[in-house]
Amino acid sequence: MTRRYLVDLLLTGTIGNLACAPSKAGILARLDQAAKSRDLLIIDTLIPEAITVIGRGSGHLVLPERPGRLSLAPDGAWVAWTPYSSNVYLQGPEAPLVYLTDNPQSARTVRLKGLLAARIAISSKGDRLAVAVVVAAGPIARLVVLKPMTGEFEYDVTDLITQFSPAAIERLRLSARGDRLVAGSRDRFSVVDLPSHKVLFEGEGRFPSLSPSGEVVAFVDRYRKLNLTTVATGATRRLLQRSTTHGVGSWTPDGSLLFAGVEGPLSFFWYLSAVDCSTDTCAEITRLEEHDSGQDCGLIKRCLLSPDPVPVGDLPSRSTWAGDA
Repeated sequence: MTRRYLVDLLLTGTIGNLACAPSKAGILARLDQAAKSRDLLIIDTLIPEAITVIGRGSGHLVLPERPGRLSLAPDGAWVAWTPYSSNVYLQGPEAPLVYLTDNPQSARTVRLKGLLAARIAISSKGDRLAVAVVVAAGPIARLVVLKPMTGEFEYDVTDLITQFSPAAIERLRLSARGDRLVAGSRDRFSVVDLPSHKVLFEGEGRFPSLSPSGEVVAFVDRYRKLNLTTVATGATRRLLQRSTTHGVGSWTPDGSLLFAGVEGPLSFFWYLSAVDCSTDTCAEITRLEEHDSGQDCGLIKRCLLSPDPVPVGDLPSRSTWAGDA
Protein backbone atom coordinates (compact mmCIF):
# COMPACT_ATOMS: atom_id res chain seq x y z
CA MET A 1 0.00 0.00 0.00
CA THR A 2 1.59 3.25 -1.10
CA ARG A 3 -0.65 5.60 0.94
CA ARG A 4 -2.25 5.54 4.38
CA TYR A 5 -5.93 4.77 4.46
CA LEU A 6 -7.81 8.09 4.35
CA VAL A 7 -10.77 8.60 6.68
CA ASP A 8 -13.34 11.06 5.41
CA LEU A 9 -14.62 13.11 8.32
CA LEU A 10 -17.48 14.38 6.22
CA LEU A 11 -18.90 10.96 5.41
CA THR A 12 -18.28 9.09 8.66
CA GLY A 13 -20.08 11.45 11.01
CA THR A 14 -16.99 12.82 12.73
CA ILE A 15 -18.38 16.34 12.39
CA GLY A 16 -20.44 15.62 15.46
CA ASN A 17 -17.29 15.06 17.51
CA LEU A 18 -16.14 18.61 16.86
CA ALA A 19 -18.70 20.23 19.14
CA CYS A 20 -15.82 21.71 21.14
CA ALA A 21 -14.70 23.56 18.02
CA PRO A 22 -17.87 25.03 16.49
CA SER A 23 -16.05 27.12 13.88
CA LYS A 24 -14.24 24.06 12.52
CA ALA A 25 -17.41 21.99 12.62
CA GLY A 26 -19.15 24.78 10.74
CA ILE A 27 -16.53 24.77 7.99
CA LEU A 28 -16.80 21.01 7.54
CA ALA A 29 -20.59 21.22 7.51
CA ARG A 30 -20.43 23.86 4.78
CA LEU A 31 -17.99 21.75 2.79
CA ASP A 32 -20.24 18.75 3.21
CA GLN A 33 -23.25 20.74 2.01
CA ALA A 34 -21.35 22.24 -0.95
CA ALA A 35 -20.18 18.78 -2.02
CA LYS A 36 -23.56 17.11 -1.61
CA SER A 37 -25.46 19.86 -3.42
CA ARG A 38 -23.31 19.34 -6.53
CA ASP A 39 -22.75 15.59 -6.04
CA LEU A 40 -19.00 16.05 -5.54
CA LEU A 41 -16.36 14.07 -3.67
CA ILE A 42 -12.87 15.00 -2.49
CA ILE A 43 -10.06 13.50 -4.56
CA ASP A 44 -6.26 13.56 -4.33
CA THR A 45 -4.58 13.20 -7.73
CA LEU A 46 -0.97 13.70 -6.65
CA ILE A 47 0.05 10.17 -7.65
CA PRO A 48 -1.71 9.16 -10.88
CA GLU A 49 -0.95 5.48 -10.19
CA ALA A 50 -2.82 5.69 -6.88
CA ILE A 51 -5.47 8.37 -7.18
CA THR A 52 -7.29 8.53 -3.86
CA VAL A 53 -10.96 9.36 -3.38
CA ILE A 54 -11.48 10.42 0.21
CA GLY A 55 -14.35 8.56 1.82
CA ARG A 56 -15.32 4.95 2.41
CA GLY A 57 -17.06 3.31 -0.49
CA SER A 58 -16.71 6.41 -2.64
CA GLY A 59 -15.51 4.55 -5.72
CA HIS A 60 -12.38 5.20 -7.75
CA LEU A 61 -11.34 6.92 -10.93
CA VAL A 62 -10.83 4.65 -13.92
CA LEU A 63 -10.05 6.41 -17.19
CA PRO A 64 -9.93 5.07 -20.78
CA GLU A 65 -6.17 5.70 -20.80
CA ARG A 66 -3.87 5.50 -17.78
CA PRO A 67 -2.99 9.10 -16.77
CA GLY A 68 0.46 10.58 -16.35
CA ARG A 69 -0.56 14.17 -15.55
CA LEU A 70 -4.10 15.11 -14.63
CA SER A 71 -6.22 18.25 -14.18
CA LEU A 72 -9.68 18.73 -12.68
CA ALA A 73 -12.03 21.49 -13.83
CA PRO A 74 -12.99 24.09 -11.19
CA ASP A 75 -16.52 22.65 -11.07
CA GLY A 76 -15.25 19.05 -10.83
CA ALA A 77 -17.30 17.98 -13.86
CA TRP A 78 -14.42 17.53 -16.31
CA VAL A 79 -11.05 15.86 -16.10
CA ALA A 80 -8.16 16.28 -18.54
CA TRP A 81 -5.02 14.19 -18.60
CA THR A 82 -1.99 13.18 -20.59
CA PRO A 83 -1.35 9.44 -20.92
CA TYR A 84 1.34 7.86 -18.79
CA SER A 85 3.04 6.60 -21.93
CA SER A 86 3.77 10.19 -23.06
CA ASN A 87 5.72 11.22 -19.98
CA VAL A 88 8.84 11.18 -22.16
CA TYR A 89 9.64 13.14 -25.29
CA LEU A 90 7.91 11.74 -28.34
CA GLN A 91 9.96 11.27 -31.45
CA GLY A 92 9.15 10.98 -35.16
CA PRO A 93 5.62 11.52 -36.49
CA GLU A 94 3.95 11.03 -33.10
CA ALA A 95 2.73 14.04 -31.16
CA PRO A 96 1.51 14.33 -27.56
CA LEU A 97 -2.14 13.68 -26.83
CA VAL A 98 -4.37 15.25 -24.20
CA TYR A 99 -7.52 13.38 -23.18
CA LEU A 100 -10.57 15.01 -21.62
CA THR A 101 -13.94 13.74 -20.51
CA ASP A 102 -17.04 14.33 -18.43
CA ASN A 103 -17.99 10.68 -18.90
CA PRO A 104 -15.54 7.92 -17.90
CA GLN A 105 -16.93 5.63 -20.60
CA SER A 106 -15.54 7.80 -23.39
CA ALA A 107 -13.02 10.58 -23.95
CA ARG A 108 -12.09 13.20 -26.50
CA THR A 109 -8.49 13.65 -27.59
CA VAL A 110 -6.49 16.66 -28.69
CA ARG A 111 -3.20 16.16 -30.50
CA LEU A 112 -0.56 18.83 -29.89
CA LYS A 113 2.35 20.01 -31.98
CA GLY A 114 5.41 19.34 -29.86
CA LEU A 115 7.34 16.75 -27.92
CA LEU A 116 5.64 16.70 -24.52
CA ALA A 117 2.61 18.20 -22.77
CA ALA A 118 4.35 19.19 -19.54
CA ARG A 119 1.37 20.72 -17.67
CA ILE A 120 -2.35 21.06 -18.40
CA ALA A 121 -5.42 22.83 -16.99
CA ILE A 122 -9.09 22.63 -17.98
CA SER A 123 -11.93 25.09 -17.37
CA SER A 124 -15.44 24.34 -16.19
CA LYS A 125 -17.65 22.91 -18.95
CA GLY A 126 -14.47 21.66 -20.62
CA ASP A 127 -14.49 24.51 -23.13
CA ARG A 128 -10.89 25.69 -22.69
CA LEU A 129 -7.65 23.80 -22.20
CA ALA A 130 -4.33 25.38 -21.22
CA VAL A 131 -1.16 23.47 -22.04
CA ALA A 132 2.51 24.06 -21.37
CA VAL A 133 3.94 22.11 -24.29
CA VAL A 134 7.62 21.37 -24.88
CA VAL A 135 8.25 22.10 -28.57
CA ALA A 136 12.02 21.52 -28.78
CA ALA A 137 14.93 20.14 -26.80
CA GLY A 138 16.49 22.46 -24.26
CA PRO A 139 13.73 22.30 -23.20
CA ILE A 140 11.91 25.05 -25.07
CA ALA A 141 8.24 25.32 -24.15
CA ARG A 142 5.20 27.36 -25.14
CA LEU A 143 2.11 28.17 -23.11
CA VAL A 144 -1.06 27.96 -25.21
CA VAL A 145 -4.82 27.86 -24.69
CA LEU A 146 -7.11 26.03 -27.08
CA LYS A 147 -10.68 24.93 -27.63
CA PRO A 148 -10.51 21.19 -26.96
CA MET A 149 -13.72 20.39 -28.82
CA THR A 150 -12.27 21.61 -32.10
CA GLY A 151 -8.52 21.69 -31.41
CA GLU A 152 -8.50 25.38 -32.40
CA PHE A 153 -5.77 27.47 -30.76
CA GLU A 154 -7.17 30.62 -29.15
CA TYR A 155 -4.23 32.15 -27.30
CA ASP A 156 -0.46 31.88 -27.15
CA VAL A 157 0.66 33.64 -23.98
CA THR A 158 4.26 32.45 -23.97
CA ASP A 159 5.59 35.98 -24.36
CA LEU A 160 3.68 37.13 -21.26
CA ILE A 161 5.56 34.78 -18.94
CA THR A 162 8.73 36.76 -18.28
CA GLN A 163 9.48 35.96 -14.63
CA PHE A 164 10.43 32.35 -15.35
CA SER A 165 10.82 30.04 -18.31
CA PRO A 166 7.62 28.37 -19.57
CA ALA A 167 9.62 25.13 -19.38
CA ALA A 168 9.77 25.64 -15.58
CA ILE A 169 5.98 25.70 -15.14
CA GLU A 170 4.83 23.25 -12.45
CA ARG A 171 1.32 24.61 -11.91
CA LEU A 172 -1.42 25.69 -14.33
CA ARG A 173 -4.94 26.63 -13.29
CA LEU A 174 -7.82 28.19 -15.24
CA SER A 175 -10.74 30.14 -13.83
CA ALA A 176 -14.16 28.54 -14.17
CA ARG A 177 -14.99 30.50 -17.36
CA GLY A 178 -11.51 29.94 -18.74
CA ASP A 179 -10.86 33.66 -19.16
CA ARG A 180 -8.01 33.84 -16.65
CA LEU A 181 -4.98 31.64 -16.17
CA VAL A 182 -2.35 31.29 -13.46
CA ALA A 183 1.01 29.75 -14.31
CA GLY A 184 3.56 29.08 -11.61
CA SER A 185 7.10 27.80 -11.20
CA ARG A 186 8.54 26.62 -7.89
CA ASP A 187 8.94 30.18 -6.62
CA ARG A 188 7.08 32.64 -8.88
CA PHE A 189 3.75 32.90 -10.67
CA SER A 190 1.80 35.06 -13.12
CA VAL A 191 -1.94 35.66 -13.49
CA VAL A 192 -2.97 36.34 -17.09
CA ASP A 193 -6.21 37.73 -18.50
CA LEU A 194 -6.62 35.85 -21.76
CA PRO A 195 -9.04 38.08 -23.76
CA SER A 196 -6.92 41.21 -23.16
CA HIS A 197 -3.59 39.35 -23.42
CA LYS A 198 -2.34 41.09 -20.26
CA VAL A 199 -0.57 40.04 -17.08
CA LEU A 200 -2.77 41.12 -14.18
CA PHE A 201 -0.49 40.14 -11.31
CA GLU A 202 2.94 38.64 -10.70
CA GLY A 203 4.04 37.29 -7.35
CA GLU A 204 6.55 35.23 -5.44
CA GLY A 205 5.30 31.93 -4.10
CA ARG A 206 4.44 28.34 -4.91
CA PHE A 207 1.27 26.37 -5.70
CA PRO A 208 -0.83 29.35 -6.90
CA SER A 209 -4.52 28.47 -6.98
CA LEU A 210 -6.92 30.72 -8.85
CA SER A 211 -10.42 31.13 -7.45
CA PRO A 212 -13.26 30.03 -9.76
CA SER A 213 -14.05 33.69 -10.51
CA GLY A 214 -10.40 34.40 -11.32
CA GLU A 215 -10.46 37.40 -8.98
CA VAL A 216 -8.33 35.94 -6.17
CA VAL A 217 -5.20 33.80 -6.10
CA ALA A 218 -3.97 31.81 -3.08
CA PHE A 219 -0.37 30.63 -2.75
CA VAL A 220 2.34 29.56 -0.31
CA ASP A 221 5.16 32.05 0.27
CA ARG A 222 8.80 31.23 0.99
CA TYR A 223 8.05 31.09 4.72
CA ARG A 224 5.41 28.40 4.10
CA LYS A 225 2.57 30.74 4.95
CA LEU A 226 -0.74 30.88 3.11
CA ASN A 227 -1.31 34.14 1.24
CA LEU A 228 -4.39 35.48 -0.51
CA THR A 229 -4.12 38.18 -3.19
CA THR A 230 -6.85 40.18 -4.87
CA VAL A 231 -5.75 40.16 -8.50
CA ALA A 232 -7.18 43.57 -9.45
CA THR A 233 -5.46 45.51 -6.66
CA GLY A 234 -2.54 43.31 -5.59
CA ALA A 235 -3.73 43.57 -1.98
CA THR A 236 -2.37 40.55 -0.11
CA ARG A 237 -3.33 38.99 3.22
CA ARG A 238 -1.39 36.33 5.10
CA LEU A 239 -3.68 33.67 6.57
CA LEU A 240 -3.28 30.99 9.26
CA GLN A 241 -0.23 32.78 10.64
CA ARG A 242 0.25 30.36 13.53
CA SER A 243 0.30 27.40 11.16
CA THR A 244 2.56 26.16 8.37
CA THR A 245 0.96 25.69 4.95
CA HIS A 246 2.74 23.17 2.75
CA GLY A 247 0.59 23.30 -0.37
CA VAL A 248 -2.57 24.78 -1.89
CA GLY A 249 -5.16 22.71 -3.72
CA SER A 250 -8.43 23.66 -5.43
CA TRP A 251 -11.33 25.86 -4.35
CA THR A 252 -14.90 24.76 -3.90
CA PRO A 253 -16.93 25.74 -7.01
CA ASP A 254 -18.59 28.64 -5.18
CA GLY A 255 -15.20 30.02 -4.10
CA SER A 256 -16.07 29.94 -0.40
CA LEU A 257 -13.51 27.34 0.75
CA LEU A 258 -10.01 26.31 -0.27
CA PHE A 259 -8.13 23.03 0.17
CA ALA A 260 -4.63 23.24 1.64
CA GLY A 261 -2.08 21.07 3.43
CA VAL A 262 -1.82 22.69 6.86
CA GLU A 263 0.41 21.87 9.83
CA GLY A 264 -0.92 23.34 13.07
CA PRO A 265 1.32 25.10 15.60
CA LEU A 266 1.48 22.09 17.95
CA SER A 267 1.22 19.33 15.39
CA PHE A 268 3.84 16.84 14.23
CA PHE A 269 1.87 16.16 11.04
CA TRP A 270 0.05 18.10 8.37
CA TYR A 271 -3.51 17.62 7.28
CA LEU A 272 -5.65 18.24 4.26
CA SER A 273 -7.74 21.14 5.51
CA ALA A 274 -10.64 23.25 4.31
CA VAL A 275 -9.75 26.93 4.66
CA ASP A 276 -12.33 29.66 5.04
CA CYS A 277 -10.40 32.65 3.73
CA SER A 278 -13.08 35.15 4.81
CA THR A 279 -12.71 34.23 8.49
CA ASP A 280 -9.04 33.12 8.43
CA THR A 281 -9.89 29.71 9.90
CA CYS A 282 -9.53 26.12 8.77
CA ALA A 283 -10.74 22.65 9.66
CA GLU A 284 -8.79 19.40 9.31
CA ILE A 285 -10.20 16.76 6.98
CA THR A 286 -7.60 13.99 6.93
CA ARG A 287 -3.91 13.45 7.60
CA LEU A 288 -1.58 13.63 4.61
CA GLU A 289 1.48 11.56 3.84
CA GLU A 290 4.86 13.23 4.19
CA HIS A 291 5.29 13.50 0.42
CA ASP A 292 1.82 15.02 -0.02
CA SER A 293 1.31 18.74 0.59
CA GLY A 294 -2.35 18.78 -0.45
CA GLN A 295 -1.53 20.63 -3.67
CA ASP A 296 -3.43 18.19 -5.88
CA CYS A 297 -6.57 17.85 -3.77
CA GLY A 298 -9.89 19.02 -5.17
CA LEU A 299 -13.47 18.01 -5.90
CA ILE A 300 -14.77 15.67 -8.59
CA LYS A 301 -18.24 14.74 -9.78
CA ARG A 302 -19.38 11.38 -8.47
CA CYS A 303 -20.51 10.37 -11.96
CA LEU A 304 -16.86 10.34 -13.09
CA LEU A 305 -16.05 7.59 -10.59
CA SER A 306 -16.55 3.87 -10.69
CA PRO A 307 -19.20 2.91 -8.11
CA ASP A 308 -17.14 -0.09 -7.02
CA PRO A 309 -15.49 0.54 -3.65
CA VAL A 310 -11.75 0.06 -3.32
CA PRO A 311 -10.85 -2.31 -0.46
CA VAL A 312 -8.44 -1.03 2.16
CA GLY A 313 -4.88 -1.62 1.01
CA ASP A 314 -5.98 -2.17 -2.60
CA LEU A 315 -5.94 1.28 -4.15
CA PRO A 316 -5.85 1.60 -7.96
CA SER A 317 -2.60 0.48 -9.48
CA ARG A 318 -1.32 0.29 -13.04
CA SER A 319 -3.21 -2.91 -13.68
CA THR A 320 -6.57 -1.26 -12.93
CA TRP A 321 -6.37 1.31 -15.68
CA ALA A 322 -8.43 0.50 -18.75
CA GLY A 323 -6.16 0.68 -21.76
CA ASP A 324 -3.29 -1.24 -20.18
CA ALA A 325 -4.59 -4.48 -21.60
